Amino acid sequence: LLAPEAELALYRILQEALSNVVRHAAARTVRLRIEGADGTIVAAVSDDGKGFAANEDGQRTDRGLGLFGMQERAEYLGGSVDVFSRPGGGTSILLRIPATTKDDGD
Repeated sequence: LLAPEAELALYRILQEALSNVVRHAAARTVRLRIEGADGTIVAAVSDDGKGFAANEDGQRTDRGLGLFGMQERAEYLGGSVDVFSRPGGGTSILLRIPATTKDDGD
């Protein structure tokens, strides 16, 4: 079980990623995968939508989609968000956060 703040951050990041698919991607298919291994939670959201041009940091060149907030939430927990997208090629978001448990630090 994750600590409450990690649960909320994971939920909010995935909520934003899925909202972006609905609002922007014009996707026919979206996939969500969440797994835990070796003390890390890994979550991926991938779609087959229209994609976007991104810079090397995964940010839209026009600063949209709320990716900055997703990255801030992940970094607060010691994790990261990687974004892979290209126009016409869909988008994949890969989240990694430490799997801290509710008992950690108690």
